[in-house]
Amino acid sequence: MTCAGVKRTLSTLLCFLLGLCLLAGLCPNIAYAKDKRVVKVAFFPMGGYHEKKENGALAGMDAEYLDSLRRYANWEIEFVECASWDDALRLLSEKKVDLVGSAQYSAERAKSYQYADLSSGYTFGIIAANGDSDLAYEDFAAMRDITFGMVKTYVRRSEFMLYLQDNGVYRPNIREYDSTSELQDALANGEIDAMVHTFMELKEGQRLLGRFAPRPFYYISAIWATTP
Repeated sequence: MTCAGVKRTLSTLLCFLLGLCLLAGLCPNIAYAKDKRVVKVAFFPMGGYHEKKENGALAGMDAEYLDSLRRYANWEIEFVECASWDDALRLLSEKKVDLVGSAQYSAERAKSYQYADLSSGYTFGIIAANGDSDLAYEDFAAMRDITFGMVKTYVRRSEFMLYLQDNGVYRPNIREYDSTSELQDALANGEIDAMVHTFMELKEGQRLLGRFAPRPFYYISAIWATTP
């Protein structure tokens, strides 16, 4: 199965009625226009989940799901484009969007954001290399000497470290990056040997070297949005 096919399989979203229950309780204070609820959703680059076609149309799993959902909920979906996941969280904090999707849970993040009661899919952490890499899957002896790349705000960092420690890698060499695009560039340019991220950021042609921490992901809104 191709990378894109696996992503579609692992990331199948809940049915429409379940989505109605999920999102209606998450965004009680969003705006209305001509009797329609206007829901602003952050749209950041993520292969398979958020993609922009050559004609400029927004597509991907999230866009398709919400497009179908709006027909049942009488919603108007307004996507707000941004450069990265961190930009999406900033827009949410600034009240410029109502929802951000694909959020994995962390206790620290839950202090600032309201999670939907029900998850909208599952993902897991991955170690990935370029397709022409000589590294083998779960070759932990080799991993002691390679350079990993990771986004500074990666929410599953502690689970990654535990995964390596459980397999005899105690002091991994890690370079941190400000965004996923910088991380992907570093891997493509050979600045790092492998990247650590969520499976949904795996690109066609990249190879898995390891996987860890399977977790659900959710839609989130800001705490203020759910306060009466």
